[in-house]
Amino acid sequence: MAPDAQAGTRLVDNRAFLAVWLSQLVSHLGDKLLHVNALGVALAAQQGAGGAMAQVLIWATLPAVAVSLLAGVVVDRANRRHVMLGSDLARAALVASLPVAAAAGFGAVCLVIALVAVAACFFGPARTALLPATVPADQLVAANAWFVGSDFVMALLGTVAGTWLLAGLGLARS
Repeated sequence: MAPDAQAGTRLVDNRAFLAVWLSQLVSHLGDKLLHVNALGVALAAQQGAGGAMAQVLIWATLPAVAVSLLAGVVVDRANRRHVMLGSDLARAALVASLPVAAAAGFGAVCLVIALVAVAACFFGPARTALLPATVPADQLVAANAWFVGSDFVMALLGTVAGTWLLAGLGLARS
C-alpha cells in the first residue's frame, strides 16, 4: 500500500480524529442547510423584493470580516473542542430562532444571519488548529483530504436538503 493510503486507513482507527471529523460533517451540513433556508426565509419575509438576496449575503459576510481576527486570537487561547462545540450550539440556537425572526420581519432575519456568521468565525480556526494535535504529522495530509472532500459532499447534500425543506415549507419558487 502507498504511504498516503496507509495514512488514510490509520485515520479510521484514530478515535480523536473521527470525533472531530464527524462533528465537522454535522456542522458543515448544518451550515449549508442554514445558508439555503436562511436565504429562503429572508426572501419570503421580503416577498421576493429586489435586493433582498444581496442584503442577506452582505449580512452573512460583513460580520465575519469584522470578527475573524478576534476569533483566531480567542481560538489560540481557549480549548478548541469547547470553542467548536460552543460555536455549533450557538448557531443551532440561532437557526432555531429563524421562524420567530421571520415573523418579526426581514431586519430580524438579517440580524440572526449576522449572528450566525459571527459564531461560525470561531469554528473554522478551531478545527484547523485542532487537527495537527489530533493526528500524527504523517497523517496530516490524509486528514486534511478527508476534511476537504467531506466539505464538498456536505455542501452538496446540505444544499439539496435545504432546497427540499424550503419546498416542503412552501417557500421555494420555481
